[in-house]
Amino acid sequence: MVRPDAGWVEPELVEPELVEPGLVEPELVEPGIVDAVPSTRVAPVDEGVTRLYAFALDGLATDYLAAGEVEGQVADRWAMDAVDGTLRLAVGPTVETGNFNSVVTFAERGDSLVEIGRVDALGVGEQITSVRWFDDLAVLVTFRQIDPLYAVDLTDPAAPRLLGELKIPGFSEYLHPIGGERLLGVGQDASLQGRVRGAQLALFDVADLTAPRRVDVVGFGRATAAMAGQDPRQFTWLPDRETALTVLSDWRTGVGSVVVATVDGDRLDTRTVPVEAGRDVTRVRLVPLADGRVLLWTGSQVSAFPL
Repeated sequence: MVRPDAGWVEPELVEPELVEPGLVEPELVEPGIVDAVPSTRVAPVDEGVTRLYAFALDGLATDYLAAGEVEGQVADRWAMDAVDGTLRLAVGPTVETGNFNSVVTFAERGDSLVEIGRVDALGVGEQITSVRWFDDLAVLVTFRQIDPLYAVDLTDPAAPRLLGELKIPGFSEYLHPIGGERLLGVGQDASLQGRVRGAQLALFDVADLTAPRRVDVVGFGRATAAMAGQDPRQFTWLPDRETALTVLSDWRTGVGSVVVATVDGDRLDTRTVPVEAGRDVTRVRLVPLADGRVLLWTGSQVSAFPL
C-alpha cells in the first residue's frame, strides 16, 4: 500500500464570541466560500463506494498488489494512511452509509483489500474538515455548527475505538503535532449557529485522549481565511523556536500575511506580517534553513523573513 505524503492532517485564546439572545450578527460571506456545511447528506459518489487499490513501489517499478472498496467517500488525500500493512481511511457519508463519518481499517488478503475494523457515528450530519494520523491514533475533526474533535485508538487495527471527543464552535482544517502532547489547529471560527467568522489558530492539549482540551485560540477577523486548510505547504513549524508560521488571506483587502505564532506553555502569542497581495498569496512559502534563518518565497521573489 502506498502511504500518502501526509504532512500532519486537524486549531484556535479568545473564546469564540457567543451570540447574545435576540441579536442578529451581520454576516460577511467570502466570495466562493460556503459559510456553513449543509446539514443534508452529501451527493453520492458513483454507487456510494470508493474504489481502493494497493501498489508496491520499488525504484521506478510499480507492481499492482490488491484492490477493494469501502462504502462511503474518502474526504481527500489526507484521509488515507498506511502503517504496518494496515490501510486506514476516514470516510464520509454516501447513499450506502448512514449520515455520519467513519474510520475504517483494511488489510491485504491475497489480491483483495478486506475491511477488518471500523468506528462509525463520528460527526452525525457533519462533514470531515481535517484528519491527522499517528502510528496508533487518528485525530478527526468534523463540522456543521460546532467542531467535534475525535480521538480514535488504532492500537488494534481490527478493533479501533473512540477514546474521547471535544465539541467547540468553529472547526480546524489543518492539524499539526508540535510535541508535548499538543496539537495546533488552523481553521475557522464560527458562531453557535454555524456561521463562519474568519480564520483562527487553536492550541489543543491531547495528553488525556479521553478528554482532549482546547487551551487557547486566536481569531483574525471575519474577512480572513487560513490558507493551510487548502495547502498544508503554507504552514511551517519551527520546533527549536516553538513557533508556527502560517499564511493568512484577507479577501476584503486582497492582502496576504504570515502569522507568527509562538507557543508559550498553554498560550499562543501571535503577530502578523503582510507579505504579498492578489492571487500570489496562494504561492507564499516559508523555508527554514539549517542556520536558523527562514526564507520567504512569494512566487516571484525570495527574501529573509523577519522572525
